[in-house]
Amino acid sequence: MDRLTESEKRYAFIVTVGTSLNSSKSKFGERNLKQNKSDMNYTQTLESDPYTPNIHFDDVENTIADVTCSIKGAASAKQEHGAELSAMYGKKPKPQKGDHVTLIATRTMEGDFCSEALRNVLEKLGIDCSIIRPKYLGLADDPVFITKGLPEFLNNCYDEIQLKKEAGFTVVLCPNGGYKALIPYVTLAGLLQSMEIRYIYDDSDQAMALPHLPVGPDMAAFDEHLWRIENIRDGDGADPQKIKKDIGSLPDNLRSLFSEQNRMSELGEFLWNIYRVQANMTPLKRATGSKGLLSHLDNDLRAKFMDIIELDHLIWKGDRVPEMVEHASRHHTDLFRIAQKILLPCYEKHGDAFLSSAELFTLLCALLLHDCGHVVGSVSWPAWRSSGKERLFPGEIREFHHILGYMRLRDGCRSNPLDPIYNELKERPSWETLTPTDAWKCYLEAPATAGLYHRQVMPLEIKDTPFTECGFYDSGDGVVPLVSVAVQINGAPIESAKMLRIAALLRFIDSLDVQHSRAGGSTYVKFHLSALEGEIGELAGRIEEFKASKMLSTEELTAVETAVQSSEVNKKTREDRGRLCNQTKACSSKAYLIRSYYELLLAKRFKKLQGEHYAKHLPIMRIVIHNEEQGDKIRFFINIKIDEGLYNEFPSEICGRKMTVDEFRQKCLDELQEEYDKIQDILSHAGLSVTYGDSTT
Repeated sequence: MDRLTESEKRYAFIVTVGTSLNSSKSKFGERNLKQNKSDMNYTQTLESDPYTPNIHFDDVENTIADVTCSIKGAASAKQEHGAELSAMYGKKPKPQKGDHVTLIATRTMEGDFCSEALRNVLEKLGIDCSIIRPKYLGLADDPVFITKGLPEFLNNCYDEIQLKKEAGFTVVLCPNGGYKALIPYVTLAGLLQSMEIRYIYDDSDQAMALPHLPVGPDMAAFDEHLWRIENIRDGDGADPQKIKKDIGSLPDNLRSLFSEQNRMSELGEFLWNIYRVQANMTPLKRATGSKGLLSHLDNDLRAKFMDIIELDHLIWKGDRVPEMVEHASRHHTDLFRIAQKILLPCYEKHGDAFLSSAELFTLLCALLLHDCGHVVGSVSWPAWRSSGKERLFPGEIREFHHILGYMRLRDGCRSNPLDPIYNELKERPSWETLTPTDAWKCYLEAPATAGLYHRQVMPLEIKDTPFTECGFYDSGDGVVPLVSVAVQINGAPIESAKMLRIAALLRFIDSLDVQHSRAGGSTYVKFHLSALEGEIGELAGRIEEFKASKMLSTEELTAVETAVQSSEVNKKTREDRGRLCNQTKACSSKAYLIRSYYELLLAKRFKKLQGEHYAKHLPIMRIVIHNEEQGDKIRFFINIKIDEGLYNEFPSEICGRKMTVDEFRQKCLDELQEEYDKIQDILSHAGLSVTYGDSTT
């Protein structure tokens, strides 16, 4: 639906009514309201509906006419016309024909007088007007004013907001009149739904728009009484007395969300729904719930991206090397927040020319899926086996996870049964009409391709050497540079220059998540380091037991140990796999034993690597990022905040030798700089540059 212009909008003003029209500041002058016997009995009539006021206006018609003419001829309403009219007419938009004004007044003589007088003025100006007088909202010293009147007032206000929004009005709240205790309640209703809230200060003719503070439901209050609230809601009215008793057992703040019919009010339903959504959010979904980046996606791609977000727990089911980083929520949550710090300033500077909707979709999906290859534990490896799949070593999974991730997404849309990522996506409305082939070709291939090239070893431009290290993926010539790969989103090709930009941004953003939070925080990391130490000890014991069993000869044991020692700690190339294969062929009757011993030795080395990886990031509290515009570019300044206590506690595991905190910080910055240098030119063409290390700590 297209946005309406200002001239096409209809406004609904919801106004709380006070006694300013009956005060000395008003053109009405000080009124001495006449009373009769029925006027003296307001408290007894609070529960009667429809409520009929019994007010004597005397000679106010001429004064009302004066105010009407004054407002018509003035640029703004002045305080002498009363706070309610000043708020409505003191700022654009002002009420005009076609708009509606709802007056919410107390059931008191003054409230009746002022609300009826205001309606008289507004109707003479041609404005539709109605009055709501909440039950029990009478004299402030009446006991039911607090227990029933205020909740009823808030519910009436919220109901009116909903009705006017559903009728197509743009709602403006004017909480200026009435008891002071009522004003924050109306303000709260406006803050919860981000509506304009006008307020006119004492002795001022200027109506101000109150800022929208980030407020929401009290999650702890709902959590504490969740069992009782769900009993009430699930009771379905079967036992009204029990429901009434349960509502009465709630604290005042929650009890006020229920109506006299023992059901949640509209406001209660609104807050309850927010609570349920937030309570069930994963950290990743909470991080991606902001409107900033997602506002640059079209409706279709936004829906598809949010469906992928819902799968974050399934993406990582079966992670083969979970000790390296906590992917399921922390790493990808960090990445999305870092992405916002990097991308939103670029959008402000360059607009959607920086990344189109399809290109941003590709990048955001790649941020979530680029490591999903950690789940794959075996592959078809024709060079070593004629049929079946070859089990991968942990180091191979780690080293080739970018390739495994691409294969997982690609093959998950080809094989049967399909990968859980596609299996779950096809159940969601924005994906359900897509065949597996369409899901891959139209939406998943581009993010998978960006993920394939997120490692430094992968070639981006023509000048880069093809990647030939992975024997189970390439056919001998290696993986070609990204600039030569054609991908699309829903039939629209992505330019090669933009794919380079996406891959470079993915590398840059991914490189910045080195703080200990991605592994679970200091306590978790220290606990895991201790657990790894125990696991390494257990593996050492199993190795000694294996050797003592004499199932392999001394020569065979030595041959396997030599093969492992000559391999890189974190890299199992096709030649390394070949050494194992040759060992197996040399003594085929002991192939299983040779492989088992090989895996034990590799597992011990990999556990040690994990410990070093964890300890390295343990003292990095966070990455500090800020930016400034410099000509046609945005320069980002990156620095590292170190927890010196943790650094001093784990100096040997962190760097293998003593180093000052400043030296360690610089070493980490140098490593980040090294990664950036490989993509500097691409990012420069995208309009951004990076400086590592400054005074931002």
